[in-house]
Amino acid sequence: MLLTVDDHGPGVPTTRREEVFERFRRGPNSSGSGLGLTLVAQQIALHQGRITVGDRPDGRPGARFEVWLPVTDISAGEGTLPLVRPYWLTDATGRQDPRTAAVQHIPPTR
Repeated sequence: MLLTVDDHGPGVPTTRREEVFERFRRGPNSSGSGLGLTLVAQQIALHQGRITVGDRPDGRPGARFEVWLPVTDISAGEGTLPLVRPYWLTDATGRQDPRTAAVQHIPPTR
């Protein structure tokens, strides 16, 4: 599955595209902590995916981030965690729509 995000910022220079995913790396005018894209990249890696950054294809200022995630067959049941779908991921008849994402149910802790 491919997810793309186009931003409207200054973009990411070619020479800095690898380091934007490193901890505490920030752009020259950034007010952030430098952890956001690191955390995103780590979560994507945990799901055996990858993230890339490049120029927007429409030529406008900004960057395009592409997230590639593997699609797995959750119906197989082997080695998978129990999954539930929130009520808002059902179709009009109340059936779960197989095209929507599944989420893992984690019971609340007290």
